[in-house]
Amino acid sequence: MASICALSAFIEPPENHGTDMLSSAALLVTAILLGGIPLLNLCFAPVLFKQLPMEQVRPLLRGTFPYYYAAVIAVGALATALALPINVTAAVILAVITLSTVYARQILMLQINAAADAENKKAFGRLHGLSVVIQLIQRGLCARAARTCPRRHSGSISPSARRA
Repeated sequence: MASICALSAFIEPPENHGTDMLSSAALLVTAILLGGIPLLNLCFAPVLFKQLPMEQVRPLLRGTFPYYYAAVIAVGALATALALPINVTAAVILAVITLSTVYARQILMLQINAAADAENKKAFGRLHGLSVVIQLIQRGLCARAARTCPRRHSGSISPSARRA
């Protein structure tokens, strides 16, 4: 019975099928963003620090972060564009994530690198801490945007599935 219900969505698409597809795409891209934001910080960077000497880790991370930020900006912009026609609140939240990542990539990352180069541990700690706080806020906002994206309720059975 459940498989008939699932297939009925494709056999007899609802009138708002285009909106449902857009909602699903917005939710999927938002979920990718939500999973991607902590990936570098919680998975990649700790492994590097554990597996490589510090003199190799620093240049590798410096080379990786611009691509990471660019990916977050691209995925965030796509999520924003997909969410905009269906939920302005989610789109605004996703735009804030995207714009704050532009700030982190274009300004904050350069300041962090300059503090590290100058061996200014106090400035480095403060700036790096700010980048961590920004990413934590982004994760929370992204989760909020994902909850805000409308979803199709699959609990109802279509008339054709009831007849079967």
